[in-house]
Amino acid sequence: FLGLAGLSKCNAAFLALGVGLYVLAAHRPLLREPRLWLAAGLTLLLQAPVAVWNATEGFASWAFILHGRHAGLRYSYDGFLGLAFGIVILISPFLFWPIARFAAGRGAVAGTGFARITFWVSSIAILAVSFSTLVLFHWNLVAYAAMLPFLAFVLRPRWLLAGQTLWGIAFAGLAFVNYSILPLTDVQGWRDEATGWSY
Repeated sequence: FLGLAGLSKCNAAFLALGVGLYVLAAHRPLLREPRLWLAAGLTLLLQAPVAVWNATEGFASWAFILHGRHAGLRYSYDGFLGLAFGIVILISPFLFWPIARFAAGRGAVAGTGFARITFWVSSIAILAVSFSTLVLFHWNLVAYAAMLPFLAFVLRPRWLLAGQTLWGIAFAGLAFVNYSILPLTDVQGWRDEATGWSY
């Protein structure tokens, strides 16, 4: 499944790194388990067509992702500002405190070790990339997927849950209007290609 995830989205590599680091940090006896190495080999085998094509095409997909989509950054923090803006709007400010508690190791339950390592690996890598190219908030999807099942354990105080619910309803409503009725994000001086594509 990890190999299939890699075929659908390159950032699944962060999940693989999370698995590897978690095994090294908490389950080293698994390194003597042949099934672990067979699973890792199968994951890499599924990536072979992508790796071979990129090797013969000058790593075209990486070049497109990191540089070909735009004319470059004016300043080294342009990519970071776009990433931060996307996180505030699309993740919601009501989840910042629960995410900080999760990332810091508060309210640990079974499974959080792997999820926390994966969250940090993905988030640090995406943050680093944001200083050299434009980064979209969903590039860090692996981090969000890893932490999401555990946020319920740290979503305190209760008013954060109410705020997140209202934020989600408002965002879903605005997204529906924007992509189906009226392009709200088509404002002067800001080109929103995603909305344009929808229309």
